[in-house]
Amino acid sequence: MRAEWRFDSDDFASLRATRGSAIELLRRNATASADIDACAVVLSELISNAALHAPSGSICVAIDWTEPSPLFAVTDPGRGFTPKIDLPPATSEGGRGLFLVENLAATPRVDVDERGCTVSVRLPIARL
Repeated sequence: MRAEWRFDSDDFASLRATRGSAIELLRRNATASADIDACAVVLSELISNAALHAPSGSICVAIDWTEPSPLFAVTDPGRGFTPKIDLPPATSEGGRGLFLVENLAATPRVDVDERGCTVSVRLPIARL
């Protein structure tokens, strides 16, 4: 199973709708023991990071569940970045997103090509 959503990085209503649709897809298709709440945090972090840090433009959110666990990917028009996974100081107001992603799912992968920057992560849930 594959699913894909697109929205403009400035359209926060569509961002919320996309996040909700992706989480609902996981909820409907995952086993009863799946930690959907942890996956929701991962999805929220990666989608929000794309909208916050990438230049204006189209963001593509995709779930590829052709393997036992789903691959979640967010592509934006950005130039890419080197993931910083370390936990920032307690006084820092940001910088925890990728740390949360790694601890709730797996180390995110960053790829850059002609489409832009894609951040992907394998989610730790199984399909029905």
